Amino acid sequence: MTDANSDRISLDAPVREVTLLEDRAVVTRVGRVSVPAGLSRLRVAAVAPVLADKTLEARVEGARLIDARCGRKLLTHVESSSSEHAAVVKLQRENDHAAAKLRTSLQERSRELQDRTLAREHWAKEVGDDVAWGQKDPARWAESLDAALAAEIVLRESLALDHARVAELDRLAQDLAVRAAATKDPSSQRLAWIDIDIQADASGTAEIRLTYVVPAAMWRPQHRALLERDGDGFSVRWQIDACVWQRTGEAWEDAALTFSTERPSLGVQPPDLGSDILRVRKKQEQLQVEAREQTVATTGLGSDKNVLDQLPGVADGGSTVRLKSHAAATVPSDGRPHRIRIAEISMPASRRTVLLAELSPMAILETTQAWAAESPLLAGPVDLVREGVIAGRTKVMFAAPGEKFALGWGPETSIRVQREVTRLDGKTRMLSSWIKVPHQVRLKLSNLGAEPVTLEVTERLPVSELREVEIEVDRGATTGGASPDDDGFVRWTVTVPPHGRDVIALDWTLAKKDDVKGI
Repeated sequence: MTDANSDRISLDAPVREVTLLEDRAVVTRVGRVSVPAGLSRLRVAAVAPVLADKTLEARVEGARLIDARCGRKLLTHVESSSSEHAAVVKLQRENDHAAAKLRTSLQERSRELQDRTLAREHWAKEVGDDVAWGQKDPARWAESLDAALAAEIVLRESLALDHARVAELDRLAQDLAVRAAATKDPSSQRLAWIDIDIQADASGTAEIRLTYVVPAAMWRPQHRALLERDGDGFSVRWQIDACVWQRTGEAWEDAALTFSTERPSLGVQPPDLGSDILRVRKKQEQLQVEAREQTVATTGLGSDKNVLDQLPGVADGGSTVRLKSHAAATVPSDGRPHRIRIAEISMPASRRTVLLAELSPMAILETTQAWAAESPLLAGPVDLVREGVIAGRTKVMFAAPGEKFALGWGPETSIRVQREVTRLDGKTRMLSSWIKVPHQVRLKLSNLGAEPVTLEVTERLPVSELREVEIEVDRGATTGGASPDDDGFVRWTVTVPPHGRDVIALDWTLAKKDDVKGI
């Protein structure tokens, strides 16, 4: 078929494949056309106006490529825009007239209400004067007061309704102003196409494959986790999705989508190196110490297999990950998010209830599972569905195939926790330069449910880096004689009976030299 605007043959080359990167997309179109011997001039219409011309690549089978280039033009629609603008302006005038009339009525009613209120106040003063002169008529006063109050109530209700109508008309005026601004100027549309020239030695069929890069397209991983019973245990069913946005000006219909973590625009820049200045200062007579929060950095929970030889990267494990959509998908050019299913996988999980009372007074349900897919789990948000009910949203970090990771599912509603911390006065022993400050931590647990709940409780103690400061745990007064690990964490496993209570005690002492200041 020949293009109406030129002597070129119209080539139907729909979008077949799209590779989405973090901030762009690589689009592939494929079309077949019957061509005669000699030169043929083809045109692919309705391509993305934002395509990068230097990335346009054409491959031809069954003929020889001569040239491929992109053309653009601005198409203006004047008549339809002008008629629509006139209709919107007419609606604006009607709305403004109604609003002005209503505001005038509001002013009159407001003045009437003020007059009635003032008259009632004067009437009340007159009643006081009548009482002073010995004139008493309670029945008439009550009847007059009830009538005045009833009239004021009706007037106030009418004013409230009118105020609501004015607010509604104001909102409509704002919407009409936006529509009027959008239709004030003639609407325009930017069109783009690709012209292709090929040379065929003999008549036949030629297959043309076009590839180009477009901005205004992106994707991000998004997951859904469903906690389900699996016999006597539990399993987590993962739905791996990609959230896609695109506003390229062309629709991707029934295209095979590939999602890549490749970053072609990521530049490498060495860090700025500053000079380190060393100075000499007098040693202080007192040792100034400060407490700081320190995050315990880990790379994960390990794996049943030795699958990691090095630390993973931030998002994709340090290597490019390419994921394919489960089926062909359609993504319109509307700039809205569209979730595309990549895969669905189920894996067994171990379930436990953890309590970090210092951070939260709630016991959290947590599962631990090993990632069972061949491709890694990318970092991203996770929608949690717990036994058929939406439990909230969390996020996961990168997990390599076979790597274990934990996932929180929200609070265990039957557990109540009260944490009490008591700091006692410091004591100094005779003939000693050490000051000891005892601390007592009490965790009071209650189970409101009809089933026993096993909790894994963790408390945190300070970790000293100086010889002048020591942390001592009173194991005799501490529940179970527990002691901290190298990171200062003390752990218990406690089972709270149905409708029962339990108390966990932790006694520790901060010992410091008397010349240590700051803690």
